[in-house]
Amino acid sequence: GDELIRATIDFRGKAGFPTGIPIIITPRWSPDGQWIAFLKRVNGVTQVWRAFADGRASEAVTSSEVDVEDFRIIRDGGSIIYVSRPALLRAREGIAREGLTGFHYDDRWAAMSATRPFAPPPIERLHVVRDVASLQVRPATDAEIRLFGERTDQGQEVWTSSRSAHGRRAWLGAATAGQASGLLSAEIDESRIARCESSACSGATRPWWSPDGTRVRYFRREGWARASTAIYEWMPGGGEPRRLYLTDDVLADCAPAGENLLCLRDSSVRPRRLERLSLPTGRRELLFDPNPEFTSLRLGRVERLHLRNEFDLPSVADLVLPLDYRAGRRYPLVVVQYDTRGFLRGGTGDEYPIQAFAARGYAVLSVGRPASISTGISDPTQAGRIDLAGFADRRSTLSTVEAGVRLLIGRGIADPARVGLTGMSNGATTATYAL
Repeated sequence: GDELIRATIDFRGKAGFPTGIPIIITPRWSPDGQWIAFLKRVNGVTQVWRAFADGRASEAVTSSEVDVEDFRIIRDGGSIIYVSRPALLRAREGIAREGLTGFHYDDRWAAMSATRPFAPPPIERLHVVRDVASLQVRPATDAEIRLFGERTDQGQEVWTSSRSAHGRRAWLGAATAGQASGLLSAEIDESRIARCESSACSGATRPWWSPDGTRVRYFRREGWARASTAIYEWMPGGGEPRRLYLTDDVLADCAPAGENLLCLRDSSVRPRRLERLSLPTGRRELLFDPNPEFTSLRLGRVERLHLRNEFDLPSVADLVLPLDYRAGRRYPLVVVQYDTRGFLRGGTGDEYPIQAFAARGYAVLSVGRPASISTGISDPTQAGRIDLAGFADRRSTLSTVEAGVRLLIGRGIADPARVGLTGMSNGATTATYAL
């Protein structure tokens, strides 16, 4: 590719807010296997490109005036349906005209991210079909739009959906205030819909059907600070969901394969690998390890810690002991922030190499940020005021860091005179606030 494609979000009343997170570029094969299509960013605009299996040069398939956000290949392979937001470009042009006489400094601004106001959401998404041979475009039909997701017959917005082999639907509605996700629902038959109102369905994500089409399976985060990943099974109209599996590892990009799941999996001391997970037995089978030499390395021992800060908010942290650790000896401590799920590389941004520090005689505390003080408040303006009042959210995050450091000092592991605080983005803000 030419340029990094970063994810943008609608954040606190601002559409198209930039993040530092690169989107995952997933190529899609044409039905005849002759080419793959993918997103590529050139000259500041993301388009759909395709590359041919015979080695011919790749080419752009779309010529959208604004970023293509997602796409699908229609079944016959002759057309591509893609999603963009031309209205966002129109809104930005209006903002540019406003600037000719001076911007009004209001809640459209995020001065740390842009030198002009953001357009307010929602911004309509447009679905367009483009013929890959003639390059002619037309509006997408409702059936084509459903390739990206669905709406129920009742008009409820669907966040994630799945169909069984028998055509029955299961879906998550759009999340509302205080919810990690929307309500899990599924069709019992053509005329009846079941909604899972059990607490075990709260926070459900990524639903899919069992092979026989009678049960809906889904992921949810749970446990202390919601740091564990669980897989549940629910029979629509048939009682409480049943937990099939629980782990502190990260399960990413899982795809069902009969009664199994194929997942990318990583843990605190093991980089990501491709595994097959048997849901009936919990048995795991390694399919591909891209880093087989990693098992020959000596690593610092990792211990999962449960922390609670002065606001009574839980969080997790990982203590990584130095190589050749000796109990009773105090070590210099390096704190990295602010997410500590999965393989411990270097905290958010991977800038501070955890195991390299441990190999040089440092203890390392990898701290997870607690939930925001305003969690559950749907109005972004109100949430911002709650977080900012008395710097409450800053105090909460720093309190979590301090709780972990005090714990390690109290256990005789950390030298209180030699504690280093690192971090980027939110972590850097925590360090600045600490100063």
